[in-house]
Amino acid sequence: MNSFLHLLKGEVLRLVRYKIIFFGILVSLIWVVLIYFLDAQTAKGFMPFLAMLDAGMMSVILLGATFFLEKQEGSIKTLLVSPVSLVQVLAAKVGSAIISAMISVVMVLGSGFVFHGIQTNFLLVFLYVFVIVLSHTAIGYVITLRSKDFMSMMMKFAGLSLLLMIPSFLYLLGVIEEQLNWLLLLSPMYAAQYLIQSIHSSADLLLIVGSTLYLALLGTFLYGKVVYPRFKEFAIGG
Repeated sequence: MNSFLHLLKGEVLRLVRYKIIFFGILVSLIWVVLIYFLDAQTAKGFMPFLAMLDAGMMSVILLGATFFLEKQEGSIKTLLVSPVSLVQVLAAKVGSAIISAMISVVMVLGSGFVFHGIQTNFLLVFLYVFVIVLSHTAIGYVITLRSKDFMSMMMKFAGLSLLLMIPSFLYLLGVIEEQLNWLLLLSPMYAAQYLIQSIHSSADLLLIVGSTLYLALLGTFLYGKVVYPRFKEFAIGG
């Protein structure tokens, strides 16, 4: 446990040193300003989407940037030859991503309360951010471990994001009917948005449970079957 906490502290400090948390907060401030100028009803509709962007998409982008910066300076090699398990290393990286995402999501949802009085259950937010970050960072690592550099990783992620974000946009525009929600949840980004949206509006309990389990199982499967086997070899050998 002490080893994990030490690793987690190191990962958070690394995010600070690389200015990853700074840029995450900067993006969130843009959403805060946007929420300020929206009316309460519109803000309530957009906040889940903006929170999903911070917890999901931004987690992947910041993860990719951190990974290649670590690899460039050789800190990953040093970490992997230290007396800690790869499971602890990956868990610490996920933990630091959750901390970074929580800061951003609290800023977005908190601004809704400050400017428009929109109440938020932050215990549920923490649970949802956990499974969102777990699943999306796993997807991010799958892409990263198949990329030569940060730019190629970003190109692949941009293409995948456009595909996965289509359901969210279609639902926001009212093109997709409520009855088809269960099909849209196959998109991790839409599942993430649905979970956060359920905090502020009525939602199907079965879909909430299904989305939570889906994101948790997706992240666990990808970390166990794809990320874990390739992480050490890629980080050291390229």
